[in-house]
Amino acid sequence: MADEHGDSVIELAFDGMFDRWRFKRITKELDRRPAPTLLCLDLLQVSYAYANAVVPLIALCRHLRAQGTRVEIDYPHDDSYWRVAGWIELLEGGEALPVDAARSFMPVQSYRDSTRLNAVIDDAREVIVRNMQCSPGVLNSIIWTLNELADNVLVHAAEPGTQAEGFIQVVGHPLQQKVDFVVADHGRGIRRSLSESHTTSSDEEAIQLAIQAGVTRDIATGQGNGLAGSVRIVAAAGGELTIMSGNAELSLRNGDASADYCGAVPGTSVSLILPTAVEIDIGSALWGSPPLAEFEMTHLTDDDRIEFAVVREASGFGNRDTGRQMRLKLHNLLEQFRDSRALVDFADVAVISASFADEFIAKLVVEMGHLSFFSRVGFENANPFIVQTLDNVIRQRSQAPHITKDDLAP
Repeated sequence: MADEHGDSVIELAFDGMFDRWRFKRITKELDRRPAPTLLCLDLLQVSYAYANAVVPLIALCRHLRAQGTRVEIDYPHDDSYWRVAGWIELLEGGEALPVDAARSFMPVQSYRDSTRLNAVIDDAREVIVRNMQCSPGVLNSIIWTLNELADNVLVHAAEPGTQAEGFIQVVGHPLQQKVDFVVADHGRGIRRSLSESHTTSSDEEAIQLAIQAGVTRDIATGQGNGLAGSVRIVAAAGGELTIMSGNAELSLRNGDASADYCGAVPGTSVSLILPTAVEIDIGSALWGSPPLAEFEMTHLTDDDRIEFAVVREASGFGNRDTGRQMRLKLHNLLEQFRDSRALVDFADVAVISASFADEFIAKLVVEMGHLSFFSRVGFENANPFIVQTLDNVIRQRSQAPHITKDDLAP
């Protein structure tokens, strides 16, 4: 349609759930006609939304505005999650919200260079380890995949002489024992990137080629392991992966692949769902090329001990939620470095509450068992009050009747 000035306008309204299929309704509409002067999105009746739809929408809006299209959005009546997730800020062209590692999700973050990307990956890792209990191999798999996919944006997405912009969001689901994450950009897309070294007849063919090991636009800048490795990790874990680029979408689920037309998606969007309770042999999944341990530089000493300095992990030690986050992080470290002994250092900590100590240490003692825990974990620099507090809460927790795994859940 056109307005009174003759400008082309696309108006779309959504209700209920805003998911990847609703996002594709927008891109399909954009693919059917010339670029509009104005895109109006009515989201007032949307009650729930997924990151794998909204993060690509952010990239799409950035692309459209750069091309001269005005984008106007009416946000849901209840926009509370849209705000804390940082979606509205970036949809309106603003800056990303700061990350609060106490939450089980990371607000969508943007990056344009490796320094910013490294900080975003560090934040994502902290959100996961403080809120999710990960089986062996899961944390490394998530961080490896995030690094590879996000770096692809910097290496491959930009037109020559320009700088790419990427977006990342990580959402943990502790009760469902899974992590969702999405990486999106509004660059040149997979097919145009690969065209420097490969000839393909369609966006779908380009995506199929890109997920093969060793396929890259330029062997001097990459080895073609990012998408291929992500596919292998998803297959090994029984997860899900979706790639959208150009007018093609490729989805992988339970070992099955399916392709779909998705309209006009600028750049590339990759979304994954990985279960956290399934152990992943990442070395086998990555054809014998396991990533370096993400915690090695910050938590592993020269003599292969896990160093857990309590004062560096939180600003206060008086509540159960902080204790829960620290218990999960210590648990994940012990799982990741199974041959290492952990040393919990209470230096510069004067007082801890019984609730904090119970949640942080006593629950972990019960979960692992006394012998296993104390064969793996030691304490240092704990003052007499802290020692007495730990003794008491461990004794109480160990004597509590009917302890179940549900009592120890995140």
